[in-house]
Amino acid sequence: MSTLTKLLMLLGIGLFLAAASVWFIGGKKKEYNDIRTIKAQAYQVFPYLVDPELKKKWRPDIVDMHLVSDEMEEGANLRTVVEVEGGTIEFEDRVIRYQKNELVAIKSRSDEISSTSFARLKAKGQETEIDFRRIIKLGGVTRFTSVFGEDLNPRLLEEDLSRLIKLVEEETDHTISEPVTEEPLEEQAEQAEQPAGG
Repeated sequence: MSTLTKLLMLLGIGLFLAAASVWFIGGKKKEYNDIRTIKAQAYQVFPYLVDPELKKKWRPDIVDMHLVSDEMEEGANLRTVVEVEGGTIEFEDRVIRYQKNELVAIKSRSDEISSTSFARLKAKGQETEIDFRRIIKLGGVTRFTSVFGEDLNPRLLEEDLSRLIKLVEEETDHTISEPVTEEPLEEQAEQAEQPAGG
């Protein structure tokens, strides 16, 4: 075996190992977390996390988002189109956790990206603490290219939450301290029939 052949073999092995390292690093799951406080109650914040039309107000990268299932609940499916540099990506979303006014988790998949977003709400008096997490795993070409570029996800998450907080606080009626619910007519009738003093 000539010296040139040995060099070419070593070069080939080196390139293979380099590509394998990039593939491994680029495919690792990345988690991003941020905790904020919103001057609104949980029942006022929650719709902005689950209603497609409200969500598009604080996620300017969403070109289209609509519910495929009959209603928003655990197990529901959505379709979302997100604008990225150079085009758009279409995601198929599935609601994997849904507790009204408390928690929502949505798993999203495209050809090259899979992500899961969690939002947990916790009452803090007249305010709400939102614990938001995104877990992202890349595939395809983006698995390679992401290794060499700047990770913009922390900044994007921060900007998204800042827009959400501003929007909710601007659109929320702070004079309402709790959701208004009316008693069923049957219960109102029963109370009206009860003698005064119990």
